[in-house]
Amino acid sequence: LRQCGLEVLEAVNGTEAIAICREHGARLGLILLDLTMPGLSGEETLRRLRMQGTTAKVILMSGYSENDSTRRCLELGALAFVQKPFELDTLLH
Repeated sequence: LRQCGLEVLEAVNGTEAIAICREHGARLGLILLDLTMPGLSGEETLRRLRMQGTTAKVILMSGYSENDSTRRCLELGALAFVQKPFELDTLLH
């Protein structure tokens, strides 16, 4: 993503992602969330981000097929689900 000219902020888990969003929220154009992360799940992270007022676009990714968690995240405003592994072009599209 950096090679495509995008600025990237990385979080090692959901708690760190929430902190980054709190600090940089207005600058964020897109959040990539894995459904399976250390600590908080992607679904719980998205729920907490929405509760704190984060309105950035969200794309979910997972090595697992779409499931109930994915559907709940889409109901919370996630834009799309990308199945891993995926090509960079798929993500950029």
